[in-house]
Amino acid sequence: GVSHQPVEIQINSYPVAPRNRVNTIAWYLKDTWRMTDRLTLNLGIRFEQQTPFVPAQSKEASPQFPQLFPAGNFERQDLLTWNRFLPRVGVSWSLNDKTVVKVSAGTYNFLFNDADVGLYNLNALRTATYRWRDPDGNGNYTPGEVNLDLNGADFISISSPANRRFNSDLQQPMTTELTTSFERELLANLGIRLGYVFRHRQDYFETPGPNELRPRS
Repeated sequence: GVSHQPVEIQINSYPVAPRNRVNTIAWYLKDTWRMTDRLTLNLGIRFEQQTPFVPAQSKEASPQFPQLFPAGNFERQDLLTWNRFLPRVGVSWSLNDKTVVKVSAGTYNFLFNDADVGLYNLNALRTATYRWRDPDGNGNYTPGEVNLDLNGADFISISSPANRRFNSDLQQPMTTELTTSFERELLANLGIRLGYVFRHRQDYFETPGPNELRPRS
């Protein structure tokens, strides 16, 4: 038969039950202004506040590897607070009974989600990788076969939220959208619509965002 010699073992910090939160509060004001029988304006403004944070929580020790992943209590982490006013405007111009031209413009926020928050939760999953040769050849890890010291000879790496530091100066991304359309009734219950949409995004970043512990340099 073919012999498969293991070379590494990955140990996870189970059980884990991280809690991540994002509070979002928004207000929207809208007014319709009928300037003439053929020209209508829709004006609006939205205020939005986002507050992503890691609530205070605790973790029980790993049943099999308590020396590597002990129990712990974690304090609340407030990542940032974003506030922004977002204007919106729309114009509808009826050229005649069968034709209308519409134009709109508005700004839209990037929405932080709880999955991004979890990247900085110290109660999230951690994975340690060690060298392992399965000395007794039974195909399973046996206590004592690996030196679990993070500074020991068997240690290779560890993946943990502690390896990340949040950039509290992160700028909130925003999308600006412009639309225009031409609508024409051809027959009863049949019409044609031609439209164009332009979107511009600014300050966007790749999820999960910049890690201050790993600068570009």
